[in-house]
Amino acid sequence: MAAETLSSAFDFLKPKSPSLIGVDIASTSLKLVELSEAGKGTYRLERYAIEPLPKDTVTDGNIANLEQVSDALKRAWKR
Repeated sequence: MAAETLSSAFDFLKPKSPSLIGVDIASTSLKLVELSEAGKGTYRLERYAIEPLPKDTVTDGNIANLEQVSDALKRAWKR
């Protein structure tokens, strides 16, 4: 019990799990989320961003203009 308590007292020294990043590219916008592990099997939303995409950047589910999608992703990441 004492060893467990001592161990948990120093949890802040353990390296953090890397964040998980999710990207959704739709016809009108790009959405970005960052999740961190909050506990065993539980995640916390740390950040999110939504960037509009110009018309016809994505057509019929395909990226038609990679540069515009890349620019939107960079803008979302900087937020």
